[in-house]
Amino acid sequence: MATANLTSLASNVDLRKDEIDDDVILANISKIHATALKYISAIKELANSALRVPDFKIDQIDKEDIPSIKQPGSFRTTLMQIYDESTSIFAKAHVNMYKIEMKMEEVTDNVTDCKGYLKTEEKDLLRRRLDKIKQAADDVAALLKEVCDAFHSFGNLIQQVIEALMKSEHVITKTITDKIEGMIEEAIKSEEEAKQKKEDEFQQEIEEAERNVSEKKRYWEDTWKSKLGAWLAFLVHEFQEESLEHARQMLDEAKDELKRTKEKVSARNRDKISNEIIQISWKDVRVDVKKTLDRNETLAILEDDLKYIVQLHIACLCMHRHFDTTRIYFDVVTCPRITDFSAEIESVERNAIPIEELEESLQLTLKSSAKTHHSAKMYVQVSDNHLREDEASNDIKEMITAAKGDLC
Repeated sequence: MATANLTSLASNVDLRKDEIDDDVILANISKIHATALKYISAIKELANSALRVPDFKIDQIDKEDIPSIKQPGSFRTTLMQIYDESTSIFAKAHVNMYKIEMKMEEVTDNVTDCKGYLKTEEKDLLRRRLDKIKQAADDVAALLKEVCDAFHSFGNLIQQVIEALMKSEHVITKTITDKIEGMIEEAIKSEEEAKQKKEDEFQQEIEEAERNVSEKKRYWEDTWKSKLGAWLAFLVHEFQEESLEHARQMLDEAKDELKRTKEKVSARNRDKISNEIIQISWKDVRVDVKKTLDRNETLAILEDDLKYIVQLHIACLCMHRHFDTTRIYFDVVTCPRITDFSAEIESVERNAIPIEELEESLQLTLKSSAKTHHSAKMYVQVSDNHLREDEASNDIKEMITAAKGDLC
């Protein structure tokens, strides 16, 4: 696939054309880079939103057709895989292009030094410079291949996720429906249990108040019976009157408390009935449950996921094409010119050709090296400009900082 892409690009791009509109290239890659970062951030937000809705499988497809998907049994996990790999490849692109920028500066310096060493016949220094040029060229080729391979691999992942989603559409819909119905039933059961518990508590309050009335009534009756002992009336008249009055007061207070309890329960029941009229029936999804479990919301999130995944795929294909173009220019133009220059240096050493004939090769090598250097530098600038303070950018910046730290 990568070879086919390279062949296709090579046939459509005039690789020998030195005058390229850098402003157009910069504007295009800047727009593509910004678009890709926007959709990476959107996918992370949707992955977070997916925590509120049922997860589902995307494995209704031959496993051999989706080797890049690590856990097809979980779409939520696959979303995070897309996010992790997308931030990783953008960090790799930044770091590798930064390294290429440094390497091509070395190539330019060493190519210039070689002509001087030829004139002074410092062969050891000349040989060292040629070795460094060759090593730098090999390193740049490897770094460009890493970036292109990373975007190619990521493109495969995205393509496989899209195909798996399309093949699993019916199963996904049924899974979402079944899971949500189960969760709704559980939520309704919990709500009804809580309602029953509250009603039981109300009933206990009434029973407790009624027991209190019964106790106070018994006390009042016992006090009244004791008053019937008329033969003691002349001894304890005042005491008995006070006891009887106290008993009456206790009974009245108990009755009042029972009345207030029943009124409170009645008011609660009225509120409950009123709420049931306003709210959705218990047999339907309640408003608060609907916010997290509604089937339409889940499918809407899935629809957004698919839309953003497709858009990210398009943006990354454009990024891949950009790096492929840079790689092709290096492989077809810059690297051969470096090789030709090294060969001509050796020819001058052997006196096979005069040193004056080296000038054309020197200028062509410097020009193509500068073009590769500029492409790398331009991308690093674009990347720096678009890495903001959002979560995706911060994750990419952390990886870039760690990688650059290893270079020190």
